Amino acid sequence: MRKNSICLLAVLLAVAAVSYTQANKLIKKPATTQWFLYSDGGDDIAFNVGEARNAGNYIEAGTDVSDVCNGTVNLCAVLALTNNHLPVITQGSTLDNQLVTYFNTGGTSVGGFLKEKP
Repeated sequence: MRKNSICLLAVLLAVAAVSYTQANKLIKKPATTQWFLYSDGGDDIAFNVGEARNAGNYIEAGTDVSDVCNGTVNLCAVLALTNNHLPVITQGSTLDNQLVTYFNTGGTSVGGFLKEKP
């Protein structure tokens, strides 16, 4: 009976170890956010939310854009999650909602994920 108990305990420990290992693999790395400057390769002005949602219209700017984005005229930068050096702009996200509001109000409503340029 004691031998069976030891075997059962060993099996339970093995199952627990495998479960713990699998659970650790499911834990995602923390998401990284940074500022991205709007730069469409032309006039660098986003005229509508469609242009502003296009991740290809941004370049990485790092953690501070206050020296460049210190105005109240046009969209300058967005604070977004990053994926392959591009901003992640998902419809319905907080960032996207701020972009929609920004363009729906003619640029008069700037949320914490947006900066404007002169």
